[in-house]
Amino acid sequence: MNKHALSRVLCWTCALALAAPVSAAVYRTVDEDGNVVYTDVPPNTDPAAARVIVSPVNTAELGTSTTAAPEAYAEDADDFAYEAADILSPADDEAVRANMGDVQVEIDIYPALQDNHEVQLFLDGKAVLAGRDMSYRLNDIDRGTHTLRVEIINADGRVVFAGMPSRFHLQRYAIPTAPNQVQPLPTPVNPPVNPPPRRPRP
Repeated sequence: MNKHALSRVLCWTCALALAAPVSAAVYRTVDEDGNVVYTDVPPNTDPAAARVIVSPVNTAELGTSTTAAPEAYAEDADDFAYEAADILSPADDEAVRANMGDVQVEIDIYPALQDNHEVQLFLDGKAVLAGRDMSYRLNDIDRGTHTLRVEIINADGRVVFAGMPSRFHLQRYAIPTAPNQVQPLPTPVNPPVNPPPRRPRP
């Protein structure tokens, strides 16, 4: 067999192996010139034709990916949008009379506070209380003007919403001195020394 015939045989073999289904049969025959021929049509006249078993060819569908698609990003509960976190009491710019310095603070949040959030109350810029209640009591506040502000925080302590500040004026009486109480006179540090009297001249 010459080289050209062998090349044709190999090309036909590869083509049939790739194109034929797994279940298709391949037959080997020899023509009149002694050339080996492979075909998928069973010859009826050549008793020497032999069936060739071809190994299955691995195939894959194009455009199909075996990599799982990434999960969609779940909406963060901390992105819940609040509209207001206000101080209801004391009202803004209200004068509060409290001789003991105790002030009751009422808070309003809209929409309602979420389960994983808390309220943090600030007095004059300092955090004083935190929790989920809408009512708090501040004790022993000094006289004068004070500022209240509310922040909503998540479980990690991150601020998710900050309300507008509100101020109030605390009026508190000073403790008077007990009646009929005699105050001691201060003792001088260096008391003056009286000079001796002068003798009359003769």
